[in-house]
Amino acid sequence: MFVSSSGLRINEALQIKYSDLDIEQTPAIQNVENIIKNYFNEACFDSKSAIINGWLLIEESLRDLAKKKDLDLKHYEPSSKILFNLKSNNVLSKNVFNTINEARHLRNEAAHIPDFKISPDDAQNYVSMANKISSYIRSME
Repeated sequence: MFVSSSGLRINEALQIKYSDLDIEQTPAIQNVENIIKNYFNEACFDSKSAIINGWLLIEESLRDLAKKKDLDLKHYEPSSKILFNLKSNNVLSKNVFNTINEARHLRNEAAHIPDFKISPDDAQNYVSMANKISSYIRSME
């Protein structure tokens, strides 16, 4: 089980529960199983890359949600700006924002800290969490 510094718990039952954020396995999650399996395999060999690729699932979902909500963002906007824009427009709750932002911080550490280390199990849990968050974001109208 992955437990973040804010107390977010990710269990193997493919469910996230944290304050008002409650994500369970859905058909959308099941449809990307092959992608996740590839990321899991990657996590066994290169945990750092798995974290970065896991974040890309979230980032793409955030961009799509911003487009759905007609937010005026450029195609090259950094994910942090998109995330903060969604929060400031009340599209994301504070708890969902905080969870995604924490995932973004871990991705930034993986991308920018040369000696970043994370176990393959924690990398797999991150990828699973990223998939669940991405599915949750995609389910938002």
